[in-house]
Amino acid sequence: MMMISSSPLMMIILILIQTLNYAIMIFNMSSTFWMSYILMLIFLGGMLVVFIYIATLNSNPNF
Repeated sequence: MMMISSSPLMMIILILIQTLNYAIMIFNMSSTFWMSYILMLIFLGGMLVVFIYIATLNSNPNF
């Protein structure tokens, strides 16, 4: 599914949806929510870094 889209924003959205699914599965398998919470925080931090990187690349127009 990742290779279908060539847009970086669409890939980020797909990774975020997959992470939400994994976090929900981990929450359902274990009795605590800490593992899924930490997983979501790590992936959201990574997505923030990727978003900032893409934003800096797109904000500099070529003259």
